[in-house]
Amino acid sequence: MRYTIDYGCGIATLFTPHKDWENRFYALAEQCFGIRKSIFYAKLLSADEVGPQNPYAGEYERLEHDGDIIIWDAIGEKIKSEWD
Repeated sequence: MRYTIDYGCGIATLFTPHKDWENRFYALAEQCFGIRKSIFYAKLLSADEVGPQNPYAGEYERLEHDGDIIIWDAIGEKIKSEWD
């Protein structure tokens, strides 16, 4: 599932199988240096069934913002960070 989220200082795109997009957004964004201190709120702009382009092997969740792409596997380990 793709969620487009306004977080106050920008727009993020979250790809997750979870329906609780807000809690997943906060949990994942907290791990991202480039976004965690810039969150004022989480307002859902859109949600659809589109998956990420060019998924990584083992990809489970993805957060995109300001050109950065951060990817986690099914056990919550980062497999791609902002600096990759």
